[in-house]
Parts: sequence; C-alpha cells; structure tokens
Amino acid sequence: MIDVIIPVYNTPINDIKRCLESIFKQTYQNYKIYIIDDGSKEEIKEYLDKINNKNIIIHHKTNSGVSNARNYGMKIS
Repeated sequence: MIDVIIPVYNTPINDIKRCLESIFKQTYQNYKIYIIDDGSKEEIKEYLDKINNKNIIIHHKTNSGVSNARNYGMKIS
C-alpha cells in the first residue's frame, strides 16, 4: 500500500481536484490519501469535508507550516 500525503493551505479548489484526479488515474489502486488541511479558509474546509471517498482521509489542524503538516501526515499514516 502507498500513502499519499497532501498538505493543503488555502490551495485553490481546482488545484486540489486536479491533484486528486491525477492520483485516481493511476493504474496502481492500493493507496490511501491523507489530506492535511493546515488551517485553510472555511470554503476550502467545506470542500474537503464533502469529499466522499473511502481512500481519502481528511485532517484539519491549526496552521503551523507545510513541513509540520507533512510530518503530521506521516505520523498519522
């Protein structure tokens, strides 16, 4: 299994969609996606919470920087 960690901080929704679509197109399907929301605006949080996919896990946290978000993603994966 592969764990994909995606830190997000006010990332445009279209960019998040493109990123996920790229992962979904891969032939290897044994993966988990961890999206770490590092204190984004409410509209980004709402979009992430609407994602309904068994392979995607969303975590919201207080903003502490991209490195901390990646490390947090590695810890929970």
